[in-house]
Amino acid sequence: MGGDLGGYFNIYYESTPFIFKGKTIRIKNGLRLVSPIRYRNQASVSTDGGPFVNYGNPWFEKDLGGNPGRH
Repeated sequence: MGGDLGGYFNIYYESTPFIFKGKTIRIKNGLRLVSPIRYRNQASVSTDGGPFVNYGNPWFEKDLGGNPGRH
């Protein structure tokens, strides 16, 4: 985990290998938190010791619809 006050916060983690349907799977993930309502998820997966494959880098934003405090 790393970050700076008033800026980005990054959280990185890796799973231990696990078996699913006879395949050994490993997952790496990185979250980039840029505000209380917006973040990016960077996930990659390795199967049977192969290279990690990127599953995209989507941005997510919390829907604040109906919140009277939002301007």
